[in-house]
Amino acid sequence: MSELTGAIVSSLFLGTALGLMSLAFTIIYTVSQVFNFAVGQFMILAALLTTAVRFTGSPAANDVIAIALVAAMGSATYLVALRWPETHGAKPLTLVIITFGIGIIVEQAAILAWGSYPLSEAPVVSGHFLLDGNFVPYQGLLLIGAAAVTVGGLGAAQRHTVVGKQLLALGSNRVTARYFGINDLALVSIAWGLSFAVLAIAGTLYLPLTGVSITTDLNYGIGAFAAAVIGGLGNPGGALVGGLIVAFATNLMGVYINPNITDVLTFGLLFVFLIFRPGGLTGNAVDLLGPRA
Repeated sequence: MSELTGAIVSSLFLGTALGLMSLAFTIIYTVSQVFNFAVGQFMILAALLTTAVRFTGSPAANDVIAIALVAAMGSATYLVALRWPETHGAKPLTLVIITFGIGIIVEQAAILAWGSYPLSEAPVVSGHFLLDGNFVPYQGLLLIGAAAVTVGGLGAAQRHTVVGKQLLALGSNRVTARYFGINDLALVSIAWGLSFAVLAIAGTLYLPLTGVSITTDLNYGIGAFAAAVIGGLGNPGGALVGGLIVAFATNLMGVYINPNITDVLTFGLLFVFLIFRPGGLTGNAVDLLGPRA
């Protein structure tokens, strides 16, 4: 029972992180119909940045600075690398490939700056309590609370604020939205910045529990993509549910069957949903090749 409790706790923390990363996928897809496959690199970059701003003396301040920097990088990524091809007829798949390239650049730059060996990031909340013989860190509870606030806040903003409704309008039909006076340049830049801020929240709060290494970006990215598809695009709550499903399935499989097939299970879940339920549990069908408005 102690082993099961430990697996459940670790799955809950991992699933929350993957859910936030899935939410970052969803924010950009809702507005641009583009998947950002650099999510793993930027999530880990946020945690690495906290190790570079330790001069503040406060882990919370380090996290806030890292989140702000990564959010600014998100807006800059769209404006510098994606805006021109997007407005000159590039297909969604072309933009997806660009995000792959950006992720590779970020990964290699991070390796040059910090190396490929795991680093430690100071938690915002230290300490733990025991549950059935397992250590449960308070930092993990902070992660869950922050994720609940983030998902709830974005869901409410999507439904009840002018900016949220304008972002949904852009995702539905950008030409029509511009006709009605919506500034797509500003709002899409905001959406990319917001998406990267969510990634940074995941990185700065989850990776202190596991250690920080840029070489794990692919595993996180694959898990987040699977979570986005399973949860359904366009639904913040579905993103979090998708992350929990992926984490629990892979972790429990790793503990009780074979830890070497967890990646196979992640891809298996992804393909099952893509084939039999491409809209996921709550959202829209995935389409990387379809025309954009």
